[in-house]
Amino acid sequence: MAGGPTCPQFYARVPPRRPQVVRCCFCLGRSARRREQQGSHGGPVIETATMSHRYHRNAPTKGRRIHATDEEWSRVQSAAARAQLSVSAFVVQSTQSRKLLAPPPQRTEVIRLLTACHGLLAEIADQARFDRDTDAATIATGMTEVSALLDAVLQSALAERRADEAVSCS
Repeated sequence: MAGGPTCPQFYARVPPRRPQVVRCCFCLGRSARRREQQGSHGGPVIETATMSHRYHRNAPTKGRRIHATDEEWSRVQSAAARAQLSVSAFVVQSTQSRKLLAPPPQRTEVIRLLTACHGLLAEIADQARFDRDTDAATIATGMTEVSALLDAVLQSALAERRADEAVSCS
């Protein structure tokens, strides 16, 4: 019986079972949340809004979502009550406002690149000054001019960013 359940290759083709994920009550589906609200599970009646999350860094590039603590969650609930919104509407609104206040990623990347270029050009100019050649002097002068130009662009970008932050904070 080639390829049957007794063949080792048959078991190699069967995908491994996924481990079961244990979720807290705020991650459950809508029907489970409704059952919990009605108290059919014997536990306390809870609010149906999803719990806000915060991020832990467990790798250089990827954040891991974890649940907010009870203290953070109560702060979110009290802030939603002050704003006279439901908790879920308050979380959505605060997330959107945080995204609007954040600087555009392109501008942040430009500032980072300009800072790196500025430092590199300063090192090259310093190295050329030590050589005391005519070519080295020309290179040093050119690097100083480029460095000054990059410094001016960096200062204007930083001033624009500070102005945007001042407008958004007021």
